[in-house]
Formats: sequence, C-alpha cells, structure tokens
Amino acid sequence: MEAIAPVTFGHWLKKRRKTLDLTQDELAKRVGCATITIQKIEANKRRPSKQMARLLAEQLGISIEEYQVFERFARARSGAHRFAGFHELNRQGVWSLSPHQLTNFLTQPTPLIGRDQEIAAARKYILSGRARLLTFVGPPGVGKTRLATQVASSLLEEFNNGAYFVSLAPVDDSNLVPATIAQALGVNQIGESSFADRLKEYLRDKHILLVLDNFEQVVEAAPFVAELLSACPWMSVLATSRVPLSIRSERQFPVSPLAIPANENLEIDLSEIMRYSAIELFIERAQAVKPDFELKTENFIAVVAICARLDGLPLAIELVAARTSLLPPQALLDHLSGQGVLHMDGLRDVSERHKTLYHAVDWSYALLAPDEQLLLTRMSVFNDGWTLDAVEKIMLTHSASGIRDMMLTLVYNHLVVQYEHQGEPRFMLLETIRAYALERLIERGEEKQIRQRHAEYYLALAEKADPYLRTATQLAWLDRLEIERGNLRTALAWFIDRIQDAESGLRLAGALFWFWTIRCHLSEGREWSNKALHNGTDSNPIYRARALFGSGSFAWMQGDISTARTFLDKSVALYRGLGLSQNWNLAWALTGLGLISAYQADYATTQAAADEAVALARQVGDEWMVALALCAGGEACMMRQDYTSARSCFDESSRIFRKIGDKFGLGASLLDWGYLDSIQGDYEKAHDRLAESIAMWRQVGERWMRAVALNILGQVVMQQGDFDQATIYYNESLDLLRKMGLETSIADVLFNLAQLAQSQGHFVLAKRLFEECLALFIKQGNEDSAIECRSRLIVANDRIKEVNKNENK
Repeated sequence: MEAIAPVTFGHWLKKRRKTLDLTQDELAKRVGCATITIQKIEANKRRPSKQMARLLAEQLGISIEEYQVFERFARARSGAHRFAGFHELNRQGVWSLSPHQLTNFLTQPTPLIGRDQEIAAARKYILSGRARLLTFVGPPGVGKTRLATQVASSLLEEFNNGAYFVSLAPVDDSNLVPATIAQALGVNQIGESSFADRLKEYLRDKHILLVLDNFEQVVEAAPFVAELLSACPWMSVLATSRVPLSIRSERQFPVSPLAIPANENLEIDLSEIMRYSAIELFIERAQAVKPDFELKTENFIAVVAICARLDGLPLAIELVAARTSLLPPQALLDHLSGQGVLHMDGLRDVSERHKTLYHAVDWSYALLAPDEQLLLTRMSVFNDGWTLDAVEKIMLTHSASGIRDMMLTLVYNHLVVQYEHQGEPRFMLLETIRAYALERLIERGEEKQIRQRHAEYYLALAEKADPYLRTATQLAWLDRLEIERGNLRTALAWFIDRIQDAESGLRLAGALFWFWTIRCHLSEGREWSNKALHNGTDSNPIYRARALFGSGSFAWMQGDISTARTFLDKSVALYRGLGLSQNWNLAWALTGLGLISAYQADYATTQAAADEAVALARQVGDEWMVALALCAGGEACMMRQDYTSARSCFDESSRIFRKIGDKFGLGASLLDWGYLDSIQGDYEKAHDRLAESIAMWRQVGERWMRAVALNILGQVVMQQGDFDQATIYYNESLDLLRKMGLETSIADVLFNLAQLAQSQGHFVLAKRLFEECLALFIKQGNEDSAIECRSRLIVANDRIKEVNKNENK
C-alpha cells in the first residue's frame, strides 16, 4: 500500500500562504508579529500561541466551526505524528492539503515560445483571487489551449486537489458539458441525479483548477459554469474560447498572436529579429524538420514576411515552417502570396471557426498528393487517436506499406500528430485539422461508408479483447480498450444512434461489459447497454441476454437493486432457453444473480444460484468461471455462517485466479477471504489479504471493490490500534466512492470516519460526518443504521458542549 506522508502545521501554513498569494512579511503584518516568527513556524521550529493561532485562522479563512480542530493542529507538540491523517480526515475543510499532485495533463512535446508575460499575468489573476474564471479569448490557431495548459501546469502545486483538463472539442451539445467534466474527473452519475448536481456535490469542498477547452461551441453552457463556481467556492476555471462566456464571474484574457516586426522590410540585424517570438517559433519548427536550417541575411526578410502574412498565428506558423524541408523561405512566401492562403483580416464568407486558419490548412492540404488527401479525409472519423492497423482497415484500397509511407508524409508535414503508447505508434489530428478533413470527406460522399468501416473495426477489436480480459494479459488489453474509448463510443453511437444497427450495438455493448466493469465506467456502461436493449428488442437472444446481464450488473453496482434483479432474472431465463450451448454464460449470469440476491437478503436464491453456477462451471471445464462462481458460493456459505466451507471456496478460487494470472479475479477472492478473516478476528491475515486485493485492483484500474476493501481494511487497522492508517484508508475509500456516486457505501465509510474522529477528540468534525451519513441512511430507508447514527450524534453534541464549557473557564 502507498503510504501518505504526514503533514506538519509548518508545511501546511507555507502552502496555504502561497495559495493566498501572501509573502511571509505580509502575513506577519496581518497577524502583528515579526517576519522571523512566521519563518520559524513554517520551519516547524516554533508553535503559535493561542492568540496567534486565532489571528492566523482569521487571515487564512478558517471557519468558526473548524477553529477548534485548527488550533489543536497548529499548537500540537508533535504535529506530524498526531495529525498524520488530519488533512484527509477533514474532508470538507477547505484548508486541508492533498497528499498527491492530481492532474490529467500530458507532458508537452515542445517548449512554449514567447508567452512568459502571459503566463505570469494569468498566474497572478488566479493566485490573487481576482479571477476565479479566466477566459483565454482569441482567434483560431493563436495558441489558447497551449497557453491555458501551461498556466495550469505551473499552478499545479497551488491547488490542493489538483488541476484537470476537460476537452470540449468533441462536444457539440451544451447539455453534455456537465457529463464531459464529470468524465474527466471520474465522477459518475447516480440514480436520477443529474451530472450537474453530482459535480456540485463532489466539487463543493475541492480546491481544484479546471481547464475547459474549446468552449465556444457550447457557449450556451456558460450559466452552468456560473452555477458551478457559485456552489464550489474553492474551485477556479481556465476556459479557452473564441468568444467570451459573458457571465459576471468572468475575467477575459485576450491571447494575441506572437510578436512580429512591425515592418517586413526593417533594416535590422539578425540578432534583433530573433527577439520576436513568431520568428523564434518559425526557426524552432523549421529546424525540427531540417536541422541545418539557419536564419541568414539572404532569407531573413522572407521569414519575417511569412510570419507577418500568417498574422503571427502559432499553428499556422508551425504548418508552414514544416514545409522548409521541401521549399526555401522565399519559395514558401511565393506560394503563400500566389494562393492567398491568409489575408490580414481573414475571409468573411467562411465560418468563424475557419477564418484565417482555415486557409492555412487548405493550403497544406492542396500541396498533398491525391492519395494523401484521401487518407487525411478518411482519418477524420477517428476520435482522439488511432493505430496504423486501424487506418489500414478503413483505407482497404491501399497496401500497408503505402499507407505507412503516406502517414509518414502527413506526420512530416505536421498535419498528423504521432505519439507512442506502450511502445506502439499512435496518431491523432488536431481538432481544427480534423474538422477541415471531415468537411472534405462529406464533400466526397464517403462519410457513411468510412464510418461503417470504422465502427466494424472497433466492434471486432472489442470482441477480440473480451476473452483476454480474463487472462494474464488483461492489463495490456484493458489499457488498449481504455485508450480507444473515444473510438469505441463513436462506434456505439454509429450503431445505436445513427444507423440503428441494433444487433451490432448489442454485440459491442456486450463485448465491452467486462472492460466497463473492471475500470468502473459504470454509468457509461449502463447507458449504452440500456440504449442497445431498447433498440434491439428483436435481436439475436444470445446478444440480448449478454446486454441484460450487463445492464443488471451495472444497476447492482450503482445500488439500483430491484432493477438489477429484474434484468438478471431475464438474462438467466434467456440463457436457459438457449440450451446447453450457453452453460458458460448461464453460470456467469447465475453468479451475478446470486450476489444481487444476497443484497436483497434472499438467501435461498443466493445459495441456489451459487450452487448451480459452480456446478455448471465445473461441467463446462472453464477454470476462470469455476473460480468466479466459487466466490459467490463462498459468500453464500458465509451468510449461513458455514465459515469452514466459505474458506474452502475462497482458497480454491484464489488459487485458480493466481494460476490463470487474472489480477481482478484474484482481488475479488482475496477481498471475500480477508473479510472472512476479519469477522473471525484474525486481523493479521485479514490485513495481508485485503492489502493484496487492493494492490491487484490498483494495477488493473478498478475502483469500486477497491473502495470496499479499503473501508474493511480501515476497520481492521482500527482494531489493531493504528488510527492514523485507518484515517488514510477510510478517506481513500470515500474519495473513490464519491467519484462513483455510490451512496450506500459512502454512508458506511462516513460512519466509520465519524467514529474515528470522535474517538480522537475531533468532536466538531465527528458531528459533521455523523450528520452527513445520517442523511444518507434516511434517504436509503436504512432505519437501523439511522438509529445508531442518531445516538452517536447525541454523544458528539454533548462532548462539544463539554469542551466549550471547559475552554471558557
């Protein structure tokens, strides 16, 4: 398990001061002490007095409700040990610190040229609190996204809960903006709650920075951003857009083109020309394709003229500079002038998206060979990225070697971006180029044909990957499907929404079920499975039974038990009607039915389903299915307190999963076995098995069962007296569950956290946690837990009164 380092008060004070953009001198003046005093506190060489702690709290935004815990933290003699888990325990304390830097930003392949002043200015707006919504506005190709990403990356250490990039480029419906943000953060939809409400709930106490990229095409969603900022007072947003969001909390940040000489024919020396960022970028990108390129007396006027003709737009400069491998600067300038690629004011008879930059792309496209143009247009159907194999399948009419040669040309000319994933080359189009290429594809009349080939390719990939997800190679296949999620969604949308190919939609949803399950894409899996079922009422019952199993399983994992039971019953019935050929699938469906029946306290069905599943699995001779069915059988044995038989089931199951190499399955059997150890009081074995199960799930990227195991592990280490480690486990579990929106499990973890807080004397925090989990218990109709929670809340209130009374003496 990865340990979270304890946080000292001095470390916390330094981070909080910087977040508020205060120097040590400024903070010292505000609290009325010497600067050296602040320096010593931050170095953990001195503790603040009670009076100074109260003054610090006022200046640092600590609420009255949280002051008691804050003062204990500030004045603790052994702060790092005593409050090792404090910053995680205080879930809603906005002054808490995150143990990790959290982000989904990718490392940028090239340096950002000529934007130092803009970066410094944008950082100051955010850190000073003068702008919680800073919108980078400017023309296409000016570098808004690159600048926003660079600013956010530089601010990563200043935001306790991280910084995240949300691409809105693929989104053309403003109603999908909340779902897109939630997806980037890993926050799931639950029940009837909207993604908007889920985001407000999850982000309300997060000190986090969001980058919302390409907002101009969903500008109608601006009011939602305003609502989010209002509901989440510690969140900040960087947006990129060609038009402002026009809401009150917004501060616009115009992004200008790169600097160019005011006069193309200035008689200045080469060293002075190099000071202009547009020229610097041109040279840098030219040398990337032609290493011996130099700015010389005979070519510098042409380079200056090219950058001026391109209005200093970074993307346009990159596209043109890439052509220096074929043409010298003067020839490039002649081509630009002859074709009128870019006009100073841009064309007025094209869409706003295409003004100016459109013609830079159009010019580069015109210079391609016909087959290269064809390849570029057909690649516009991909979403996010693709492999060489994928593009070969959609081309069909060209040899593999020919396609590779054309891809190299497109990469060479900066029309296609090449990157690497797990040693395999992948490719992608910048959004502007993709939009241009898609228009050309539609003009060719090929869109339907190429999208069908694309969808069929990813259906075949998913069906090929499915069985490997239950083998020792599952990690590689999980990662392959993960990186292709955009393309898989595009294929699903094509089959289900666009052409109504119900059977293909059912096949694809069924093939992705185990991937969605392991990676906990529960809302996505449930939505697509339900859509496929709705359209495929008359489809092949084999595919329909698999989709019913998937929808039921996702409903169960999200706490919708009655719906889950209905779907699993139908799935089992369909498989039975299909005869012996479906015994493997029937065993799997029975395993799911047994687990769902357990949640409904239908122990008879649980036992019967588990027994039949184990028998069928042994009959078909599939070791993986035997191991999975044994997990359900062991849980059925635990329900009737036959612990000896349960232990035997878990033992055999884990041995089979180890032999196969299925880390996900091994994690499941170890979780059950570790829980059995804990209820029998063998905490050392419980700890080891639960910790190993969590390690397995970390490796495969699973979240739901990992959160359950962390909660149980927290209880185990509490029994062993390690309260700090219990705090860490509980809060890691809670954060995972909040992202997934699994309220039943959230209430259980909150109750455990509240008990832990109360046992350590954090009564204000315990009260808050008891109140939150009480509301959830009442919502769920869990009256027994609600009664117990109320009794604990009474104790917490009494202790708060007692502490306040003693402090006032």
